[in-house]
Amino acid sequence: MNFNIESITSSALQHLPEPYFGVANLSLSFAVGGGGFILDPDTGNSVETATNSIIQCSVSEDKQSRLKATPGNTGATVMYLRGRCLTPKILPMQITLSMTAIATLTNIDGSIISGLWRFTAIPQNRINAYIAARGSFIRGTIALATAV
Repeated sequence: MNFNIESITSSALQHLPEPYFGVANLSLSFAVGGGGFILDPDTGNSVETATNSIIQCSVSEDKQSRLKATPGNTGATVMYLRGRCLTPKILPMQITLSMTAIATLTNIDGSIISGLWRFTAIPQNRINAYIAARGSFIRGTIALATAV
């Protein structure tokens, strides 16, 4: 007997309750190169044009890391998060592990935290139907400026 794991998974995942991962509480704004160039009037150098790519995610604190100060007391606090992309569900190909983003996190109490997002991992399930139904999995940090 030959099983098609993609169709079995797709069939099982259609019964997930909506919204499965809660609300979008993290907004990531990436500057993605557009391929065109303009002349910088101040320096005279060619600068690549960029567009903002905004990703909405549902995240929670990464229990393995917790909120802690960065080594060296640099005046920043790092918050470790993990979750899934909601809009778009699949992380665009232009967004890579080495990119940073402006992050806006909305806490349960309604307070908003802004900082710099860095990916620590973008691990994915090998079954495409799983990713399509549940969204791309992400892990990363938000660096927050704090008083020294």
